[in-house]
Amino acid sequence: MLEDKLGFLQNIASELETFLTLFQSNKPLLPFLYNDLYALLCSLLDRFVRLEVMQGIKDVSSLMAVDFADRQKQKTLQNMDVGFAASLVCK
Repeated sequence: MLEDKLGFLQNIASELETFLTLFQSNKPLLPFLYNDLYALLCSLLDRFVRLEVMQGIKDVSSLMAVDFADRQKQKTLQNMDVGFAASLVCK
């Protein structure tokens, strides 16, 4: 299971790395932080949350209103996107 977990974390880290490198700058990037952080969060949630729930999320207030602990809103284990490396090891 260690190889699975490391593959999953590597996939998440690569997604976070692009966000972090973009905002490691002396330029005034604060106006872009909201939209990019919202897009990153939606991208990460899209791996675990059902498509119907994600389509209902239009802004941060609707995102905060969703109860992600509800199992009806979560994808099944077979449908979760754990990344290419982790899915290869799992098979």
